[in-house]
Parts: sequence; structure tokens; C-alpha cells
Amino acid sequence: MSKAAGMTRSGPAPILAWRYNKKRMEKTAAIAFAMAMLFGVFSVVHWFGAAMALFVAGLGVTSLVQANSKKPVLSVGPDGLFYARFSARPVPWSEIAEVVVVRGVRRGVAWGKVYYAPSPMSDEISFSLKSYDGYSGALRNALRGFRAMMGLPGVRCVVWHLDAQVDDVARAIDAHWRGAIQDKVPRDGRVETTPWTGTPPPIA
Repeated sequence: MSKAAGMTRSGPAPILAWRYNKKRMEKTAAIAFAMAMLFGVFSVVHWFGAAMALFVAGLGVTSLVQANSKKPVLSVGPDGLFYARFSARPVPWSEIAEVVVVRGVRRGVAWGKVYYAPSPMSDEISFSLKSYDGYSGALRNALRGFRAMMGLPGVRCVVWHLDAQVDDVARAIDAHWRGAIQDKVPRDGRVETTPWTGTPPPIA
């Protein structure tokens, strides 16, 4: 793909959009409601259980609403990158400083040895802006600061909840954004970084 002005070899790069995956969001809602019931039982002995039951039930309701939403959550086009959970308007490509594919990694132990395996449920496409003016908020700033400490970009988009694969989103971005996308693999408190190639790096 050409990196010039959002062009591909066959012409202008199309606008691509992804919505919530209905089945995955319904599964998330079912898990949330099950947890709410467990917390509800705990509420008999402590008020904290009731508070957590209400909170988790709210997450379940939100997941059901999202499961039936027809609105795009993430889209990529000539005007920029739109992520509904971050901004109500597209972020222009000129404002984006960094784009990273963050690979989900699962840690396990077998026969006394630690091993690592891909965890696609945790894959994310993340980005940082040159300036967050107009996108500010105490919670967002705190979360961005925490991610910066981990060596990760400030805005996180987990793609498992969407009808998307992380490398497909990265390819769409690569058709418009002039920068170089990076691949990051968090593991044991460190982050391994390599240039993004469209193929997941080996996870040993």
C-alpha cells in the first residue's frame, strides 16, 4: 500500500468501519449478570456485595445495549481515525503521533515451566496523540499516565468486542497514516517492540 494521501495501488483507500460483535457482547453480558448474582448472595453479609452487584449488572445492561447497536465503534478513512469510546469526532491523521498493535499474551505453567501463548481476546490497536487538548478528562489522563509507565500508547482499543481482527485494523490505518506502526508484546513487566509487518511476532 502507498503511504501517500491514503491511496492504494488501485485508488483511494476506502472507509472501513467496525461495530460491536453481537455474540461476544451478549456473552459478556451473560458473564456480568452471573457475577452480579454471586455478588448479590454476598450482599447478605456485607453492603459491598450489593454495591458490586449493581455495578456489574450495569455493565451487563451496557453490554446488551452495545450488542444491539448498529453504530460504528471504530472507523478508518481519509479524515482520520474514529473511535467512539474516545472521541465523538474523528482524530485527524496529522494529530496522531503513534500507532501500535499490542498483542495479547497468556502466561501459563506446565510441567514446572513457564510458557507464553497468544491471547487474541486481549489484542488491541492503540494510539497516542501529539496533543490531548479537547480530549481531556481526569480519568482518561490517569489511565494514559498508567499506560505511559508501561511503555504503551495512551488510547486503548481492544478489538475482541468488535467485528475486527487487529491486523486488519492496522492495515486500514497503514493505508492512510504516514507513520510506521509498531508491534508490542507485553510480557513479565516489560514490552518487546518490533516493526509491524502484518504477521504476529513469535511468542516464546
